[in-house]
Amino acid sequence: GNGNSDSKITVSSGIGNSDSKTTVSSGNGNSDRKTTVSSGSGNSDSKTTGSSNDRNEAASSTTIRSTSSLTTGDLQSLSYWDVDVRGALQSLVGEASTRNYLGSITLPYTKAVDISNKTGSLSYSSNSFAGTDELGAALKNVQMSFLLDLAGGSIRNGNLVVEDASRIKWTVTFAGSAGGSGASMTGLDGKLSGGGKVTSGSIQGVFVGASAKPDMIAAFNLQAGTNKVEGLVGLSP
Repeated sequence: GNGNSDSKITVSSGIGNSDSKTTVSSGNGNSDRKTTVSSGSGNSDSKTTGSSNDRNEAASSTTIRSTSSLTTGDLQSLSYWDVDVRGALQSLVGEASTRNYLGSITLPYTKAVDISNKTGSLSYSSNSFAGTDELGAALKNVQMSFLLDLAGGSIRNGNLVVEDASRIKWTVTFAGSAGGSGASMTGLDGKLSGGGKVTSGSIQGVFVGASAKPDMIAAFNLQAGTNKVEGLVGLSP
């Protein structure tokens, strides 16, 4: 188990007027599950009971999960998200921030999707965001857009505008490339409305969904001197 948990197995068996009993208890955090089974030969009985309040056990990284039945707390639990999604996001903003930000991202699915066999062009624009500045203050607004050529995987006309807690706007242009379930933005060039330039930064994305027009979650991390902004953006075509 994890957290305040325990595991116990007791077995007894016999023949005739006998029984066999197995008790297993496990926990995750302050939760538990208990299963009791009794059986025997002759005058015997069988009984099974069970309970669990660990919602994270419902997660699966092998099926496309709809977010329609998930709460904000569920979305903040990384076990509900495909491992490829988690990896792409955590690489830029870390695990703790990824957990916090995902509860604010509005997308219908939590599973990464491969775009390799898709064709056509899609224009993406943001529909949700979450992020903070270097002091941990919440960002006021984030807008992101780009054009994707599915067949070749090229990304162009990329724009990211981040308004931090001080109302300073970070405006960044970018290009990039996409392949498999991921996308990497390159050629970042940005400036701040209060003066100064973006001195370093990264933007990565991962495609999610179940249709021919997948959504995307993008993670960004931008630096301008001692100032910094980071966050996640939900985008749809």
